[in-house]
Amino acid sequence: VQGHVNGIAVFKSMTNQGENYQLWFELPSDLLKYVIAEGSIAIAGISLTVADIENDLVMVTIIPQTWKNTIFQYLKIND
Repeated sequence: VQGHVNGIAVFKSMTNQGENYQLWFELPSDLLKYVIAEGSIAIAGISLTVADIENDLVMVTIIPQTWKNTIFQYLKIND
């Protein structure tokens, strides 16, 4: 992913879905108009697909390969 930072998301929660992980991030309200379900979003420089949107929260699903090889496994709530 190349580009610049449009905003800072805050990690809010994580649940297991089989072998995958569902991570919810709170986005700045002024950026939500640019986010759509099944669209792309980059978090921590990693290109991901938006799985769900609820109010100001965006959920992405992380597969085991991505989980093992990125910073997502080390996130703590409110990071």
